[in-house]
Amino acid sequence: MHKRINYIILLILFCGLGLQANAQQDSIAAYRYFQLFQEVEYSDSLKARVYSDSALFFAKRSKSNTLLGRAYQFKGWYYEDRSEFRKAKNEYLVSLEYYKRADFKQGIADAYGNLGNSFLDLGEIAQSLDYQLKSLRQNEYILSSKPNQEDKSRALEGKTYALHNIASIYADLDLHEKALEYERKSLKAELAAKRQIGAAISYCSIASSYKELGAVDSAFYYYTVGIEIFKREKYDAGLPSAYYALASLPTTKLTDSERAKLMLEALRIDQESGDRNGEVNGLLGLVEYRFNALTTDSLSRLLKRAEKLINQFDLGQSNERLFKLYSQFYERKGDYAKAFSFMKQHLALKELSDKEKKNQDILTADIKYEVQLKSYNDSLRLAESYELRQAKDQQKIAEQRTWISLGVLGGLILLGSLAFLIYANRRRRRLNNFLSEKNAVIRQQKEIVEEKNKAISSSIAYARRLQAAILPMRSEIEELFPDSFLIFKPKDVVSGDFYWCETMDDIIYIAAADCTGHGVPGAIVSVVCSNALSRVLKEFRTKEPSKILTQTRSLVIETFGRSDEYVEDGMDISFCAVDRKNAKVRFVGANNPLWIIRKSMYLENSIADKITKSESHILLEYKGNKQPVGPYPTMTDFTEMEIDLMEGDTIFMFSDGFSDQFGGADDKKFMASRLKDELLDRCDIPMTQLEKELEHVFMNWMGANEQVDDVCMIGVRIE
Repeated sequence: MHKRINYIILLILFCGLGLQANAQQDSIAAYRYFQLFQEVEYSDSLKARVYSDSALFFAKRSKSNTLLGRAYQFKGWYYEDRSEFRKAKNEYLVSLEYYKRADFKQGIADAYGNLGNSFLDLGEIAQSLDYQLKSLRQNEYILSSKPNQEDKSRALEGKTYALHNIASIYADLDLHEKALEYERKSLKAELAAKRQIGAAISYCSIASSYKELGAVDSAFYYYTVGIEIFKREKYDAGLPSAYYALASLPTTKLTDSERAKLMLEALRIDQESGDRNGEVNGLLGLVEYRFNALTTDSLSRLLKRAEKLINQFDLGQSNERLFKLYSQFYERKGDYAKAFSFMKQHLALKELSDKEKKNQDILTADIKYEVQLKSYNDSLRLAESYELRQAKDQQKIAEQRTWISLGVLGGLILLGSLAFLIYANRRRRRLNNFLSEKNAVIRQQKEIVEEKNKAISSSIAYARRLQAAILPMRSEIEELFPDSFLIFKPKDVVSGDFYWCETMDDIIYIAAADCTGHGVPGAIVSVVCSNALSRVLKEFRTKEPSKILTQTRSLVIETFGRSDEYVEDGMDISFCAVDRKNAKVRFVGANNPLWIIRKSMYLENSIADKITKSESHILLEYKGNKQPVGPYPTMTDFTEMEIDLMEGDTIFMFSDGFSDQFGGADDKKFMASRLKDELLDRCDIPMTQLEKELEHVFMNWMGANEQVDDVCMIGVRIE
């Protein structure tokens, strides 16, 4: 009987040891996958997900709360790396719960910090600050409990991160005094831990706050110290922004050549590291600070490089600076038309950015108040926690003295709490009254905006009907040219592009025009220009295409010249007079060309400016004049060319909206060369089918992008 009991006991012990061994193996496997995740976190997203999922699988099998907290933390990192911030936040919340179950103090502190980062990414600033302060308090608590060296090191690191993140939040809210307070604490911790790069980052952050506060000398000193450490530690990642910031300081301690040297070095580092946004800022900064010293060719190269990067990598936030510099560049060259055009674009973007900043200031006003109130609360709670811990330490020395001290301290805290509650309640009541009044104003403003939007929408819809009334009907063009097509796609409700068609003495006059701007301003210009063309032909009885455009220009300038302000609006146009009886077309162009596709056998009869060939056809390009129908620095009479038409010739007139559309796999312009290839590939199909296929090509190329300009294209096949 006793032997049987012993066997049972041994069996239970062996099973327990087996389960313990399995749990240990699962823990080892989980930690192995943690290590693998960190090796590929930023280089291979697919592997990172597999490793984080595998780590979570083994952590669940181990049933260790600490391990589960770490596994969910890694899942949060994975989603944060992919900018899926809401998912990251949810994983961090689960991680925090498991760390609390395990009573793992450092894990709790890390989870608070991670949650603070995710709330900041989601734009929830007050909650972000709340969790960063919790992380700071938790790390302070760990350090006060006399941990071992490893735990002390981790807590110091966590404390430093929390201080730096808190400082960054205050800086984003323009509370630079508070930012300095916490960044100085972060610097002190970095220096104590002998982390040189972290200290350099803190030096530069302190400098940034001093710069915003107008303390230029202090900013100069701290930037200089931070840069020296970055250089000594060979940490290139921190140098470009520090170089740019130092070079832009309004101080006499730097010469122009020293500023240029700093900017060139920062630009070199950004180019080598592939930081395109940094490279654009560097290029534009170099142009700004060396504008008068650089040659025209150098300025042109720098601006074109910046423009290329902005378009290629979707960095449109830099266009406001680019357009201003382009305006100054063309003013320096004496091309005042382009200078004025770029300045208009700059001012339009500046107006938008000013409105956005004003709206953002309104939105963050309440957040700043809430953050300041939270800061006050947290400062009080930190003070209380320090006092309580001091009281507990005193208890170990003399219990009697501790009880007396605690009684006195409790009374003080109670009085302080009562005073604060009274103060906070008064502030809340004032805040609630303020918010009620503000909400009422917002509701009233919303109703006004909605009413105005409705009126504007109705006006624009009516403008569309008016513009449609001045355009020829498609059936009119098809009656004159049975085998033809028309593509007309306004960017907005109304269009700056228009098409025009009239007949006189058996001659068909037809045109595709692109007026200055698009939307409502472009549509107004199109009405003026279309009306001017019709007057010259019908009222003045002018028949030569070149004279029609020359007289139309005079009418357009006269119309806009009635304004007290100088107006440069006009149009680019492809204008043709088709004489089917004699098989001729007379063409005159203003910045827009005429394309004719014909069979290759007629090549010897071609006198085009440019010829593109396919196996069976050729595309003839006639470029016209390099001036618009409108004000221009050097205006000359328009010239026309007479072209003999061959059987099967197809005439194309168009604006630049099709070829300027961004899209495709690389998000680039469609370009005129690609449009030529598409037309040559389809030169034998009926025009109605060609219209459908071209529209399909355009929509497929544009994809999810916004249409950048109005599109107008006319195709006519000569029978």
